[in-house]
Amino acid sequence: MLRGDFYELEPVEGKITGEKAKGVLLKTGLANDQLKRIWIRSDMDKDGKLDLEEFIVAMTLAKVRPIEDGCCVSDG
Repeated sequence: MLRGDFYELEPVEGKITGEKAKGVLLKTGLANDQLKRIWIRSDMDKDGKLDLEEFIVAMTLAKVRPIEDGCCVSDG
């Protein structure tokens, strides 16, 4: 399922931009600050884009709801 979601975003050279990922991530219902932390953690090579593996990490983190209390995605 996540693989299909990724390819629907039409990756270029195997990566999607934050702008393309934004719509999918916003559908999770998380606040922008939480999504920013998820993006930072998921963009492992720090190129400002997500490949398939990074996208799967981002979507998995977004589905793990205990982010509000700092259990899963911290600032540090």
